[in-house]
Amino acid sequence: MDAGPITAQRKRKGHSMITVNLEKARQVHIRALRGARKNLLEKIDVERAIATDSDDNAALAGIKARAKELRDVTKHPNLLKAKTLDEIKAFWPDYMGFR
Repeated sequence: MDAGPITAQRKRKGHSMITVNLEKARQVHIRALRGARKNLLEKIDVERAIATDSDDNAALAGIKARAKELRDVTKHPNLLKAKTLDEIKAFWPDYMGFR
């Protein structure tokens, strides 16, 4: 059974210390980003179909750029280089919308 990103460890008898597994916390956060991204990509697919049907190349270029930005969100350097749980939690780009 997975203990999750936060676990308690015994430091001395009667005392405990909270430690954070940053890699697990990062993966939990990435799953949340992927869930939000899925909904946004579905909306972009509709926009792409409309732009394709109307041969709107300018709109298609913008849609492709937004889709790439969404696909790359889980590889963003600010997320991958985060060294604390607060830094991981704070990473939520504006273009992803509300949490």
